[in-house]
Amino acid sequence: MEKYDAPIAKTLYIHNHEFQKFDWSKLSEFHFPVIIKPIDEAHGNGVCMNIVSISELQKKLESSFVDYTKMIIQEQISGDECRVLVVLGEVVVGLHRVPPFVIGNGESTIQELIEDENKTNPLRQQNYSAPLSLIKADSELIDYVDKQGYSLDDVIPMNMRLQLRGNSNL
Repeated sequence: MEKYDAPIAKTLYIHNHEFQKFDWSKLSEFHFPVIIKPIDEAHGNGVCMNIVSISELQKKLESSFVDYTKMIIQEQISGDECRVLVVLGEVVVGLHRVPPFVIGNGESTIQELIEDENKTNPLRQQNYSAPLSLIKADSELIDYVDKQGYSLDDVIPMNMRLQLRGNSNL
């Protein structure tokens, strides 16, 4: 990536047994926001994005260590999310990934828009059996929506596009 002047995120690994005595000064050269993700997970599961402070990071890690034993802390680089699969030095496929979103109709709550998207979009199914996963209203989604000044009970204006997560799934 460096060869092509792509930004490289600073990265740090942390185990759950290190958390209580972790030296937070190790992050002094990191630029926020940061992202955390489990080392042994896939499909965007367990990913928390747009973490803007050490205190928020500590809270998210503590919550994550309930389910995971080792996490990656990484600077978050803004831009389009792309995934490129390279096999034996050859690009096999490239994907432009778009985080889930809803578009307001001026009447339905965000929760209702999510439920409608999950029910009516044939590309969304459980267990990664379709191109898109179902949108889960988990704590990460709720936090992301909250940071934009909304709750799942709010009605958003007609044709307003509201991004629901910082990361996509596939």
